[in-house]
Amino acid sequence: MTTKQNKKTRKSNSNSGLLKASGLLLILLTFLLSQCKKEPVKVITTTKTPTVLHADPLNAASNIAVSKVINITFSEVMDASTINTTTFVLKRGATQVLGTITYSGNTATFVPASFLTANTLYTGTITTGSKNATGTALAANFIWSFTTGNTASAKPPMVISTYPAHGSTDIVLNTKIIANFNNSMNPSTINATTFRVKHGNISIAGIVSYSGTSATFIPYTNLPANETYIATVTTGVKDISGVPLPSLYTWSFTTGKALDVIAPTVTSTAPSSGAAGVEISKIISANFSKSMDPLTINSNTFLLKQGNNIIPGAISYAGGIAYYNPTANLTANTTYNATLTSGVKDVASNSLANNYNWSFTTGTVAGLATVNLRSAGDFTILAGAGVTNIGNTIINGDLGTSPTGTVNGFPPGKVNGDIHAANPTADQAKLDLTTAYNDAQGRSTGAVSLPGDLSGLTLYPGLYSNSTSVMLSAGNVTLDAKGNANAIFIFKMGSTLTTSSGTKVILSGGAQAKNIFWAVGSSATLGTTSIFYGNILADQSISLNTGATLTGRALTRIGAVTLQGNKVNKP
Repeated sequence: MTTKQNKKTRKSNSNSGLLKASGLLLILLTFLLSQCKKEPVKVITTTKTPTVLHADPLNAASNIAVSKVINITFSEVMDASTINTTTFVLKRGATQVLGTITYSGNTATFVPASFLTANTLYTGTITTGSKNATGTALAANFIWSFTTGNTASAKPPMVISTYPAHGSTDIVLNTKIIANFNNSMNPSTINATTFRVKHGNISIAGIVSYSGTSATFIPYTNLPANETYIATVTTGVKDISGVPLPSLYTWSFTTGKALDVIAPTVTSTAPSSGAAGVEISKIISANFSKSMDPLTINSNTFLLKQGNNIIPGAISYAGGIAYYNPTANLTANTTYNATLTSGVKDVASNSLANNYNWSFTTGTVAGLATVNLRSAGDFTILAGAGVTNIGNTIINGDLGTSPTGTVNGFPPGKVNGDIHAANPTADQAKLDLTTAYNDAQGRSTGAVSLPGDLSGLTLYPGLYSNSTSVMLSAGNVTLDAKGNANAIFIFKMGSTLTTSSGTKVILSGGAQAKNIFWAVGSSATLGTTSIFYGNILADQSISLNTGATLTGRALTRIGAVTLQGNKVNKP
């Protein structure tokens, strides 16, 4: 065989071997594949079940105004088409109440066609026909009840504060314009026609929205620098009872040159992070470094959880503070986690740089301990430097003064009780007053920042504190005990307490004047015809201007008490 033939034979043998090897490999792969079990592809899906976070009125609430509009807040955005008279039902016994239902944001609102019946039990139901935006329904019907009183809510709506404030200057160019109301308003009446901003005669184009008790105007573009603007809220704006704003409300402000690009921060919380022994009725709150956009503080951006479970509650923003008011008392000896997400924004649309998280652990106590007045509690009026009256004042309870024994103006004033002027009874009461005052002023655990102006706010049981003054400049402040008649409110301030003419403190949810304490660092003044509740413990003097009414006590350590045709009732 030639060399050429040998090479051809070797090549043929080599190709034959490769073919055999390839064939064997193919057979092996076929065998292995045949032994494998075919598993179906598993598709894992998760769905978030919506819940009702808060009902207004609360479950088992009593003495509800017959003009009340019913609000339900959900844990997430719902499909508005599923919120209707079939899925949102209010009944008096077996009779369904007629009314109109609207839905905005996370909140469904039921406006009865006429006033509710006085002193009557009503039952509300949100059915499983209510679905979120992805079609997931409530897991079960949500049912709650409340009982009406015999009166309608009489306070007309009013603008109680604005941002920017009237007359303010050097406002950033990317600001939002905000009007805060004393009542819950009808969102459909707040629009570009009823809330407008002008530069001279030129209307500023923007978007108008409403949430909580705040209306917000967002200009489409940054405002020009160094210009004055006038904002107006018209009488076309109405509250949820259909009552219009009594008159036009206007205010002005002037821009500066700069944009605001600084992120807001959370400066403090109550409870503080890591706090232990927190009362189970605690309202959770957070203070910010800047004025915030109320529209961005809601159930999506302010969360309270126990483990993975969201705690139902009402969320609000007022006076620079965000509040989370749990629907029911928290569980004792349990750790909770609170979060403010980066969805929270300031009035220039700057977001928190990151989510802000903190945690705390409850104790077993339902709330604050009361301030023990001891024998000072026997008095309606107690002064250090005498009591002076002008006009037909009526004091229901005892009057005392020590060490100064001066009492003038009785008659014409009338004391339906005993007068103790610089005697041992008054002396001891003054000693007990000092002890009580020092107790109230010395409280600090779990304190919430006390706003300088309480106008339009709703405050809940707890300890509130600031180092300056407090005023009620317009309208009302509501103290809501959340159905707990024993709930304690303590307000301590470093300087004065002042209320303007015609203003009111309103008690709600079972709050009682005897459980409200105003510890005033200097002096207190109640405005003409104002209505006030609670025990005023002032370091210096207390003055009640003409026609002011106090249900509570006026107790001063050092100065005098001055009265002018007032009615003072001991609680």
